Amino acid sequence: MYEKKVLFAVGGTGGHLYPAQALARDLRDSDSKIEILFAGGRLGSNPFFHKLQFPFREIASATPFRGSVFRSLLGITRGLFQSLKLIGEFSPQLIVGFGSFYSFPLLAAARIKRIPYVLVESNALPGKVNRLFSAGAKLSALQFEVASNRLKGPSIVVKIPHRSQQMVEAYLPSEEARKSFGLDPNCLTLLIFGGSQGARAINEAIVKVNFPTHIQVIHLCGADQDDRALSEAWKSSGIPACVKPFEEKMHLAWQAADLAVCRAGAGTCAEALDSKTPALMVPWPGASDEHQRENARCLEERGLAYCLQQKNLSHLESALEKLIADREVLMENLQQVNREEIEDLSSLVMRQLK
Repeated sequence: MYEKKVLFAVGGTGGHLYPAQALARDLRDSDSKIEILFAGGRLGSNPFFHKLQFPFREIASATPFRGSVFRSLLGITRGLFQSLKLIGEFSPQLIVGFGSFYSFPLLAAARIKRIPYVLVESNALPGKVNRLFSAGAKLSALQFEVASNRLKGPSIVVKIPHRSQQMVEAYLPSEEARKSFGLDPNCLTLLIFGGSQGARAINEAIVKVNFPTHIQVIHLCGADQDDRALSEAWKSSGIPACVKPFEEKMHLAWQAADLAVCRAGAGTCAEALDSKTPALMVPWPGASDEHQRENARCLEERGLAYCLQQKNLSHLESALEKLIADREVLMENLQQVNREEIEDLSSLVMRQLK
């Protein structure tokens, strides 16, 4: 018999869904009497949501910032009534909102029903929905302390999970991780990827770079890209490469990497920090409010990563040369970031349930 019930308000990209699912696994491992229900828009068709692992309910939603405002308001209103009904049926003690307009109807219903909720904000620049609902939250759990400047109500910096703490593969030696990708266990390894949705601009620019001969790459190009053509391009350049559209076990990819070229989504930033991997971050210019640019800027200011705007990808080769040359300095700075002293998000949620 479940004694505690937690409703997760989720949806959207892997950046929202991966930490939510990692948190759900950690909570279930911590207390078998916790029942977790995911709710949000389009979860049944979302490739980043493991629908066979977690119970879920579809909730209608929409953003008023794209398309017809009238249709958006209809979608939000419908989602609000669905959320009120769901809260009445499930009776959660706590709602955890992970941002995006998929969480809007559920958080609005939480306010109406006076159900306590916690917000999770992984970006340096908080999203519109989290900014709107922060004043009524029990707490806003942040990855970047600077995000508190844009939020109301209490907040705390926590370690937001991007994988379950129980994944033992995440702690494999780098040499073993490289072997799992069919690469030389002792060669300098560069991880290249554009987040859960890939990045055409990075893919096109990276294969034109004249790399030193002592490097090999793991290139996760995205599901909509021609991985065979990219494999041939790397083969022609003489650089050993493992090219895949997508990698479910990103913890292995980060363990294998000595360096990375990547986007600056919240999950990617967390992975780079946890794995202590020096990275050249190319923020996705299409991110709402350019929040990826703010994430990368925060890390660069602390000497933990370098940032290159997508419009400046013509300078990718020189930026990579600087990354390789400064690798030891960046690694030393990353080693000084003691994330073990930061409370885990799962511990914070457990405290709110007591």
